[in-house]
Amino acid sequence: MVKKSKVSNILPDKLALKIIRDAANSEDGRLIITFHAKKRMVEREITINQITSVMQSKHTRWVERPYQTPSGDWECKIHGASAGKVIEVVLAIKLPENDSDVAIVTVIDKTVKN
Repeated sequence: MVKKSKVSNILPDKLALKIIRDAANSEDGRLIITFHAKKRMVEREITINQITSVMQSKHTRWVERPYQTPSGDWECKIHGASAGKVIEVVLAIKLPENDSDVAIVTVIDKTVKN
């Protein structure tokens, strides 16, 4: 259970990564794919397995650390590799009183093309 502090405007990196990894591993609907992300996945030929692989990897790096949006969600951008592609994933983390949902906002193929 993750509790959102009413005092803190900071979501620690370790906690954010745990929430992201837990959502990637969950089968209970905690990982949400937005309509925009679905369109970009098709357009950029990126699969959900590649995205969850990046979300679960210990080699994933922050592009943008979690920051709180005006709506109260936390957004961040991660960067990693899966199945021969370098992928950036923009995520929105929603922190209710119990299990957190993670929404995939968009995905970007950063693979260097020759």
